Amino acid sequence: MEKIKGYLALYQQDIFVILLVLVVGFLSFGLGFLACLESNKEEIEILLPANLNTAAVGGSVESKISDDRGKYVGSINSNKYHLPWCSGAERINEANKVWFQTEVEAKNRGYSPAGNCPGLK
Repeated sequence: MEKIKGYLALYQQDIFVILLVLVVGFLSFGLGFLACLESNKEEIEILLPANLNTAAVGGSVESKISDDRGKYVGSINSNKYHLPWCSGAERINEANKVWFQTEVEAKNRGYSPAGNCPGLK
């Protein structure tokens, strides 16, 4: 016990710094975690200016945002719908794709939003 007391007295300042770093680290992690909770997510709308030079971005901006066939895609083999650029939509065989213009249309036909597609409600 005396040996431990001797080490504590000798390395008191180092132990304090180590404990301080650990406490700050845990507090930072906890605050970051709280900031990422999904309870306060807000829906955002992207508005494109009417005078946007589409040639500068390699074609029509609208065609990059949505497919000509629809803005949402589902599969005849599932009940989930995706945005066309989501990984789940890219895995659907072309012959099995079902297109929707709106989320309401997809929901009315029995489809629900895919959980792995960010941006869907």
